[in-house]
Amino acid sequence: MKALRQIAGRHNLLIVEDNAQGIGARGDGFTVGQLSDTACTSFIIQKNLGCFGDGGAVLTNHENVDREIRKLRNHGSGKRSCHSMGYNSRLDDPQAGVLSAKLKHLDEWNALRRKWAARYSAGLRDAANIHLPYEAPGNCHIYHLYVIETKKPEHRESLLGFLTAHGIDAKCHYPIAIHQQEGYPWGKPARIAGPLPNSERNAACCVSLPMFPELTAEEVDCVVEKVLEWDRAAR
Repeated sequence: MKALRQIAGRHNLLIVEDNAQGIGARGDGFTVGQLSDTACTSFIIQKNLGCFGDGGAVLTNHENVDREIRKLRNHGSGKRSCHSMGYNSRLDDPQAGVLSAKLKHLDEWNALRRKWAARYSAGLRDAANIHLPYEAPGNCHIYHLYVIETKKPEHRESLLGFLTAHGIDAKCHYPIAIHQQEGYPWGKPARIAGPLPNSERNAACCVSLPMFPELTAEEVDCVVEKVLEWDRAAR
């Protein structure tokens, strides 16, 4: 983000940041959203700050962006009975109330996510067939998801099937890289300028282990035990 901020400054560009899963996270010397001009976030119930249904927000300190976003969310209307291109995307009062109540607990819940992530990482550090998530020095990951990767793509379904068979709700986020999805680029003028091996590897190998603040140490240890059991058999 620091490098992107410098590039944007040189060329008078605005940075739009996808912050859908990182509320409360920090980089080295900055918070998520601080170095962008506009940060977009999601409030669907699965996020680390989620409402009771569907919702989202755009955060910005740019007057022009703020004005246009407010119009777009409200049928393109900046004043009554005057409309342009827009949507019906207002956050209703019950969802805002849920978010206001949960916001008071966000730091506590993020700290619990980090606690369980550290327990996963400690328990799985010697597994031979998986890669663990990495947190760069000076950064603070809030682990909306705890995602591991199998070292071999052919192992991913084996691990998922093994965990599911033992009652562990492991998931795959996301199994198809964007540029490999059917119909891409969705009628837009776009091209793949070069190989994308990291995206393709992650899509083929990623497994999300259970992650939410209300986990218990016993539950995390059970998941670790089963992953290690699979790991020993996969060698």
